[in-house]
Amino acid sequence: MRYSFSAEFLRVMPPDTTFGNAWESLCFDLLAAEYGPSGLQRLNAPDSGIDILRRTTETAIQCKSDERGAFGSLTAGESVKSLKAAVCARPEIAWQCYTYATNANFTGSAVKSILAEASGALQFRADD
Repeated sequence: MRYSFSAEFLRVMPPDTTFGNAWESLCFDLLAAEYGPSGLQRLNAPDSGIDILRRTTETAIQCKSDERGAFGSLTAGESVKSLKAAVCARPEIAWQCYTYATNANFTGSAVKSILAEASGALQFRADD
């Protein structure tokens, strides 16, 4: 089953003021429904490249969205910027797994760019 989470279907309602905020709230609510809210923490701006921290598994989640929700509408630039910030914050915010929660797919070149940046920042090979 597939869902389209674009501005056409996801409404921005208070306390959220932007589509990005509404997307983060939706991601948090879905994670809370799946895993329970007690192990989740939503980080407020500046979020250090992490929007939601699942403490029980040390998973850092970065929510990225585009109002169109279309293939290729997410670029690597902002995602790489978030990853770099999360790596810098790692000593203060312990995480072992970093993941993106998106409403649109990255292009192949964007994925390659993110993996290349991650391999350099985290000292791993992209094929690990």
